Amino acid sequence: MSKNILIIEDTPAVSQAIETGLELSTQFSFVSKIATGYTDYASQGLFKQSFDLGIIDLRFETPGVDESWGIEIGNATIFGLAKNHPNTPLVVYSGHPEIPNVVRAMQVGASDFVPKSHIPPHELVTIVEQKLFQYELNRQREQNSKAILEHRSEEWIQKYGKGSIVALHEGNVVAVGEEWVEVSAKYCNLRLQKHPAWPVEPEWHQI
Repeated sequence: MSKNILIIEDTPAVSQAIETGLELSTQFSFVSKIATGYTDYASQGLFKQSFDLGIIDLRFETPGVDESWGIEIGNATIFGLAKNHPNTPLVVYSGHPEIPNVVRAMQVGASDFVPKSHIPPHELVTIVEQKLFQYELNRQREQNSKAILEHRSEEWIQKYGKGSIVALHEGNVVAVGEEWVEVSAKYCNLRLQKHPAWPVEPEWHQI
């Protein structure tokens, strides 16, 4: 199935290079290329447009404003997209990878930050494929967890008590308690002592 990729980039040459690179994979199509960032994007009502992954520039050239304001336009765009598409990967592709910029972008909703100096635009296809694969994997896990909870929640409530917090591994309760910290400690001890191959973080649920 073709995946829709949203590109928001204010440099036409970069935008075209990204699209050219992604066209090497037959699974991608493109829903939009917006060159002016938040203002036009919001005014056109496009935040609710459907897409599978977004590639967003961070700093947008805006006449009469300085560089920091151009970056805030990018952050506002990321925030608007994340708010309307909370489960959709948003990859920031920027020439401004300073730590404060990375931290801020992640805080407002980016799922990854790729410096333009590290990855040329035509090579973004690998990162996009990896992000979409991880997204689909996480979606399937969430669906499986939801099905397991619906099927076994009453059983666990009767056994552990309503309101208990459980840590799951492969659909089974491996640690239980009344507080997140308590359950986390139990899970970590079990993992360190007997099951080092378990994920560092389990699935958490309150029943």
